[in-house]
Amino acid sequence: MKLLHLLPGFDPAMGGTLAFVKAWVKASEEEGIISHILALQPEQEESLSEGYELIRIPSQSGVYRYSSKLVPWLKEHLNEYDRVIIHGVWQYHTLGAWRVLRNHSIPYYLFPHGMLDDWFRRTYPLKHLKKCLYWWLFESKVLKGARAVIYTSEEEQRSSSKVFYPYEAKDKIVPLGIHDPRKEKSSDQELFFKIYPSCIGKKIVLFLGRLHPKKGCDLLIRAFATALHHDRDWVLVIAGPEGEQGYEEKLSALAKEQIEDESNRVIWTGGVEGEMKWSLIRSAHCFCLPSHQENFGIAVVESLACGTPVLISDQINIWKTIERGKGGMVSSDTVEGMEGLLKKWSQISEQELNGYRLNARKIFEENFRIEETVSKLNQLIAYS
Repeated sequence: MKLLHLLPGFDPAMGGTLAFVKAWVKASEEEGIISHILALQPEQEESLSEGYELIRIPSQSGVYRYSSKLVPWLKEHLNEYDRVIIHGVWQYHTLGAWRVLRNHSIPYYLFPHGMLDDWFRRTYPLKHLKKCLYWWLFESKVLKGARAVIYTSEEEQRSSSKVFYPYEAKDKIVPLGIHDPRKEKSSDQELFFKIYPSCIGKKIVLFLGRLHPKKGCDLLIRAFATALHHDRDWVLVIAGPEGEQGYEEKLSALAKEQIEDESNRVIWTGGVEGEMKWSLIRSAHCFCLPSHQENFGIAVVESLACGTPVLISDQINIWKTIERGKGGMVSSDTVEGMEGLLKKWSQISEQELNGYRLNARKIFEENFRIEETVSKLNQLIAYS
């Protein structure tokens, strides 16, 4: 079987979506499945293929990424593939693919990746009105024509299916997964401390993800300032690319305002990948994500895989699995909620910490291994 994955880009700023596609492609190789990735990309934007079969289609810059070359390329090459997987909605790669696939015998499958969640309607009401028109004209037809619309949890499916009308789709639910980082051939455990020696001996509260308002990073900064203000053993590490222009600058200003001696207690690393990322996660005392909306949370699962406990909001759709397995703590997506978690977390004993670490790893092993996820997805795609 030969698969074509369609993405609006191949930039690490895409976060969990790109990480999952990469993991799916690599894991599928072991099952003898060939996968190509097609990404829309402005000519001035560069990205490394990193060993993946990456097809770059020139596009306009901006969020929508219109490309006059996408439809002609698909018409010419579509017969080389058995199935098409579309990742994401609201961008041109989805509409362009549908224009070709609607009259083609090759089936396609769609992952919304959380982009239909009701949070966006409540947070951006004017944008929602534009989306309603776009939905009526195009996007609803894309979902209706898909062989399956694949959600990562029951919570995501339930929320997404009630936001836009009409909604007609063949919904399926398959949890995502990641590669086991412990199977990596080489991993420098001390790499993070070599680059940031000021963190040696400190207890690290880690945020890892796109710097975007929906992630609740501002809540974490305020909660850290209040809950751990007097304890200099704790530092806050904020790692990730900017997900909204100007937002990192706003967060930096907030940290300087809220946290005394901010230059020594808050570390900004920018985006991290590979060994640096794994070293950072393993070095953390806890991982925090007070997100307002998260259909899955790849960084949460990466932390679990490293045995790093997670402190998360109940707006992350896998929060019940975390709470049930005692791999961390859960609160509301508010300053007060995260402040309470940090205060409680700072008071746990070493024995309790070790228990949380073991539980975190167990949750990953029982729920989020990429091999099981990919096997389920490939069977669904091959036989549905």
